[in-house]
Amino acid sequence: MLSAYADNLWTLYVIYGIIGGIGLGIVGVGVVGLMVRWFPDRRGLAVGIVQAGFGFGPVFTSLPIANMIQASGYQQTLIMRRQNRT
Repeated sequence: MLSAYADNLWTLYVIYGIIGGIGLGIVGVGVVGLMVRWFPDRRGLAVGIVQAGFGFGPVFTSLPIANMIQASGYQQTLIMRRQNRT
């Protein structure tokens, strides 16, 4: 959400790229460590599946995100939230 308030490209790079990259790195290391403990006999396979999941995530989400950016702009896309349905 913080990236939605970026007023130039360099601010977006810093907020989304660096801060987001640090967060992703923390989560990635934690998940890989957990998989190594859960599957000690198949550590390589478990880590490979986790890394493949991290790699394929953008493949499946890039088209919907691109459509949202085209329809409403990057700022609205970054703060998009689910609407309540009653």
